[in-house]
Amino acid sequence: NCSSLPSPAFEIQTVPCIPQNVIAYIDCESNNVSVFWDPSNGTESYLVTAQGNSGHWASCNATDTECVISDVYCGLSYYITVQAIRMQCNSSQSSAVTVKTVPCVPQNVDALMNCDAGYMSVSWELSQGAISYIATAEGSNVQQCSANETLCDITELDCGETYTITVRAHDDSCDTAESASIT
Repeated sequence: NCSSLPSPAFEIQTVPCIPQNVIAYIDCESNNVSVFWDPSNGTESYLVTAQGNSGHWASCNATDTECVISDVYCGLSYYITVQAIRMQCNSSQSSAVTVKTVPCVPQNVDALMNCDAGYMSVSWELSQGAISYIATAEGSNVQQCSANETLCDITELDCGETYTITVRAHDDSCDTAESASIT
């Protein structure tokens, strides 16, 4: 029995491992999504994808285990996945995690003074992603009212004063920037 010498060795790389332990956080100030995950064997880089519940997509690329997605829209939920990339083969996407972006800034703020009762009714348009609102009147004193809808009444205003009105929207974890002010 005779056999040949072995052939020259040939290396082949398998598909990179699927990224694990993905977590995502929203930065309430910038509305950027920071994503972190454990390193995957056999990867050269990572593609992080955010799919919004409105159909909007955003992504970022990284060579380490964190990435910041900066072009997400306000007031949406995004499903975040991470994929390990290698030149010839890519892993499947990781399990999705969900993150809510900052609510949208309230728009079209208006106020009506009820002269007889001495209070101001403040209204605004519904803000996507908001679960509550705080309207603020700043003048010689500062007064606020809060609401789950798009209207609230500010009381205890000083007579003969001018007040600047702004509204902020809130969700479970973030506040928006102030709305455009009215006087």
